[in-house]
Amino acid sequence: MKIKLLMLVCAFTLFGTSLTWPQDKFLRVEVPFPFTVGEKELPAGRYDFARQALNSAILVTSVTGGPSANCVIKARVWQGIHTTPKDSHLVFDQEGEKYIFSELWIPGSDGYLFNIAAKGERKYKIISVP
Repeated sequence: MKIKLLMLVCAFTLFGTSLTWPQDKFLRVEVPFPFTVGEKELPAGRYDFARQALNSAILVTSVTGGPSANCVIKARVWQGIHTTPKDSHLVFDQEGEKYIFSELWIPGSDGYLFNIAAKGERKYKIISVP
């Protein structure tokens, strides 16, 4: 009995993170403004946001074959604070005229942080995906 329990705990530890949001799950989103992902600037357009389970990153790919970018997850946020748990959300921090991809919220999953905003007043835009 103890061995089966230990094997179950090990299996969950090894595969638990991929169960929260599978690699093949993605969001297709129309972003109406240019934005930055990591160090890369992307133009306004339609993008797929897909989690790469093996390296804890999000791959942002243009649907029209344009540029793509990889963004490392800096932190996970408990899903209990997701105020509308049936919708997905992308949050972009606004710094001057620039928009920086900073958060991703998926129903049934923890939130993901990509950009830690500077302290003080924070301006941002949210794109909701029903």
